[in-house]
Amino acid sequence: MDIGVVFISLLVFSLTIFTIVILRPVTIRCGLVDTPGGRKQHQAPIPIVGGLSMFLALTVGMLLMNFAQT
Repeated sequence: MDIGVVFISLLVFSLTIFTIVILRPVTIRCGLVDTPGGRKQHQAPIPIVGGLSMFLALTVGMLLMNFAQT
C-alpha cells in the first residue's frame, strides 16, 4: 500500500475528530441539536455535528488524493 494513502487516511481521521471537537460547542450555541422525545433513547440534547465533520474531512481527503496523484 502506498504510504501517501495511509498518511491521507490518518489525516482525514484526525481532521474528523478535530472538527467534531471544535464544532460541537458552536452547534450547541446555534441550537443544532437533536432533542429527546418520541422514540429517541437519549436523555439530553445531542449536537448533530458528526455528519458535517465527516463531509468536510472526506472532501479535504479527496482533494489531497487528487493532488497526490498528479
